[in-house]
Amino acid sequence: MKPDDLRRAARITSLECVYLPFYVFEVDATTAYAGVLTRTGTNEKRSGDLRRDYFWKILGRRSGDFPTRDYKLPLGLKVPFDTGGMVRDSRFLNAEVDEDEAERLTREDVDGHQRELLKDLVDVIEDARTQVDVKDSEFLHAPIWFSTYEYRTRSYTIPERSCVGTSPLRAAASANS
Repeated sequence: MKPDDLRRAARITSLECVYLPFYVFEVDATTAYAGVLTRTGTNEKRSGDLRRDYFWKILGRRSGDFPTRDYKLPLGLKVPFDTGGMVRDSRFLNAEVDEDEAERLTREDVDGHQRELLKDLVDVIEDARTQVDVKDSEFLHAPIWFSTYEYRTRSYTIPERSCVGTSPLRAAASANS
C-alpha cells in the first residue's frame, strides 16, 4: 500500500533505460510425488504426478536483484535486434551466463517451483522426483526502465517494463494529454 502523500512528496531523480539479457526456456515439468496430507486432521497418504508447462526466464547476468519471476516478457512483441531502434542514451548489458548454465539454472528453479506447488497437495513430502524437459530456448534483450525517486530522504529504484522501448514517463504524459 502506498502512502497518501507519495505523489506530492516523491521526486524522480533519474530515469534510465537498460537492455537486459534474458534466456527464455520452454519447459515441460512432471513431478512424481508421494506424501502425507495432515491438514484435514487425518494422515492421508497421497501420491501422483504434478504436470506443468512453463516459459521460464533466466536473467543473463550474475549480479543484480532484478525480479525476473515477476517480470512479464511479452514474446509476441519481440523484434529482430537493431541498434538503430534502441532508446537514445540507454545502456546495453551483455550476458554473463551462457546458455548451458542458464538451462541448468532453469532446471533447478523449475524443480524448486514444482516442490513449492506440492505444498498445496501434501503437507509432508516423502518423495518427489522432477523430470524437466527443455523443449526450446531463446536469447533476447528487453528494455527495462529503472526509475529512481526520493521520498522522505530515502532513495528507491523501481524497474518498469516497457518492451515497446518508450519511456514510461513519456508514455504517461502522452496518455494524459
